[in-house]
Amino acid sequence: AYEAGIDARLFNGRFRMDLTYYNMLSFDQVILLPVATVSGYDFSLTNGGEISNEGLELMLSSRVVDKEDFSWDVVLNVGRNRAIVESLPDVISSGRYSIVADLFPGDEGGADLEYVAEEGKLLGQLYGLGFQRAPDGQIIHEDGLPLLTEEKVSAGSFQPDVRLGINNSFQYKNFLLGILFDGQVGGKIYSRSHALYNTSGTITNN
Repeated sequence: AYEAGIDARLFNGRFRMDLTYYNMLSFDQVILLPVATVSGYDFSLTNGGEISNEGLELMLSSRVVDKEDFSWDVVLNVGRNRAIVESLPDVISSGRYSIVADLFPGDEGGADLEYVAEEGKLLGQLYGLGFQRAPDGQIIHEDGLPLLTEEKVSAGSFQPDVRLGINNSFQYKNFLLGILFDGQVGGKIYSRSHALYNTSGTITNN
């Protein structure tokens, strides 16, 4: 792997800022490939492919209150990373590799959700059956039910646009209390519970 990065820091009294930029290229990934069962094996291991990671991370920290018996520190962390599949081994001619071909074995046979690496796209594409849509983007229905696509389509990547967190630390004499808020903006998430509730008809979709 090749990696390059830049670190910058600014400290002024009670306030501190740390900014980090990185760009990394990983190559010769370990990939598990299916082989013909007549060989006596199910899979073979091979090396190949490249994945690039580029990201930016910002951390702001400050002591909001500084008394003799009480202090309050706040740390804000904001980060963005983009992992892109630059290439796959030549043996994968389709340009798409199922990292996990069946996330929930036994569900809908081969129509289940896949976790995929696809050349030129963000790592971690979620592939599954989608809805058939009219030219204006509306879902096509038949007998009151939405029609599904015959082939799997990508719903997007799990990678968020931004991850952020706010950590508060309160200290009173010898007692310390920490409160952390953590979340993300963007990225696709598959709700297994929502899918099962839909199947059993126990929820209403608006």
